[in-house]
Amino acid sequence: MQEIVSALLVYGQEEPLGALDLILRQQLVKTCRAETCQEAACPLDRADPPHLVFTDATLPDGTWQDILGIAAKAREAVNVVVVARFMDFQLYFETMEAGVCDFIIPPFRAPDLAHVVVCAMEGVVNRRGGHAHAA
Repeated sequence: MQEIVSALLVYGQEEPLGALDLILRQQLVKTCRAETCQEAACPLDRADPPHLVFTDATLPDGTWQDILGIAAKAREAVNVVVVARFMDFQLYFETMEAGVCDFIIPPFRAPDLAHVVVCAMEGVVNRRGGHAHAA
C-alpha cells in the first residue's frame, strides 16, 4: 500500500511559507506546521515522520541548520527543503553543501512546486524502501 505524501512546514512568519502550504494542500500533500525548531522536533521524532520538511532559513529559536540536524535524527528518511524570502547565493551554496534536498524562493508556481516535491520524494522513498503518492 502506498503512503500519502506528508510535509512539515517550519516557519514563524506567515510568508512566504503560508502561500507554499496552500499550493501543497492543493496538490494533496498532507501538511502540518511548526513555528520553531523545538516544535518541529516532535513530529520528526515520531515513528512515522513527515517525508519532507520545508523550512524558513531563520526561525525564532534557530535556523535551517538546526532543522537539518533534527531531520537527520528522524527514525525514517526525511528530506529538507529550505525556503528563502529572496535569492541569496551564499545561503544557497551553504544549504546545498550541507545536504538539504532543495532551495526555493517565491513566487511559488504549482508546476514548479510539484517538480520539487516529486524530486524530493524520490530520495525519501528509496531510503525508506516503500512507496508514496499524493492522495
